[in-house]
Amino acid sequence: MTEKNTASASAKAKPGATPAEQIYAAFAESAELMIKASADAALKAYDTAISVTREPAATAMKTGGIAMKDYDEAVAFGRDNIDAMAEASTLAFRGLQDAGREWVGYVQKSTDEVPSAVKALAACKTVKEAAELQADFARSSLESFVGAATKFQQLSLKALSSSVEPLNKRVSETVSKYGKPFAA
Repeated sequence: MTEKNTASASAKAKPGATPAEQIYAAFAESAELMIKASADAALKAYDTAISVTREPAATAMKTGGIAMKDYDEAVAFGRDNIDAMAEASTLAFRGLQDAGREWVGYVQKSTDEVPSAVKALAACKTVKEAAELQADFARSSLESFVGAATKFQQLSLKALSSSVEPLNKRVSETVSKYGKPFAA
């Protein structure tokens, strides 16, 4: 990552962000740029392929008696598919961003609790007191982990359902348009 990109990503992290939050912000920005560049490249490649094939296709269609409208419809169909995939990828990435932010928060909270737990453990006067303190810390850590795991599961399901939505919509549109039985 270049110095400029690092500075840009650090600027997206909230002021006073922890190193983990800064790293996450840099990763998220890089991934977002990669997804956008991939979608742009796919559309550019598609448009290039269409411009190269348009004239030969038109000639072949005239010879075969097929209307150019069919070619243009096929081109639009392909472009709409690419658009749906790009939208699904963007929504999936946003869902992963939410999960990533949650994970960074969970790790930071867990890390912040350790020094005070060690300090409290060092201040114990008896082995029984230390064992009780350790048991309390283990219980609260487990409860925190279960809560975080539940949140990650919810975020994953939300990301999955939102990212599949544009694809489902595209399939429905395709079936309603092309799925009608041919007249005998």
